[in-house]
Parts: sequence; structure tokens; C-alpha cells
Amino acid sequence: MPVISAPRLAWSLWGLCVGLTAVGLGFGGWVSQWIWAVTFPVLLRSMLLGLVALTVRFRRAAAVERLQLKWLVYVAGSS
Repeated sequence: MPVISAPRLAWSLWGLCVGLTAVGLGFGGWVSQWIWAVTFPVLLRSMLLGLVALTVRFRRAAAVERLQLKWLVYVAGSS
């Protein structure tokens, strides 16, 4: 089973909400309101998780880069 990333899930839910809202407006306002009331918390949570994952990824990359730079300075200094 493929793993869906949080940002991809968030955008998929966003598209689903927009599409269902357009359909729901044909049935009356209560359908679109219900759709957003149910899916918005999930959508918001997915977006926040995606942002946290992206932040952690960039921080790890920066930490690895600093470590590589320290190692490079150490190796260059010992030569």
C-alpha cells in the first residue's frame, strides 16, 4: 500500500472539498456547510503536519550541512 504524504493528502482533501462544495451548492447550502464542517479539521491538520514535516526536513538538512562543513574544516586543518 503506497504511503501518501501529508501535503499531498491536504491538497487532495482541498480539491475534494471544493468539488463537493460546488456539487453541494446545487442541493442547498446545508450540504456544503456539512462537508466543510467535517473535512476542514482534517484538512487543517494535514496541512499543519505537512508544514511540521517540511520544517523538520529542512532543519535536519541544515544540521547535516553544518556537520559536513565542520568535518571538512577539520580534515583541511589536519592536512
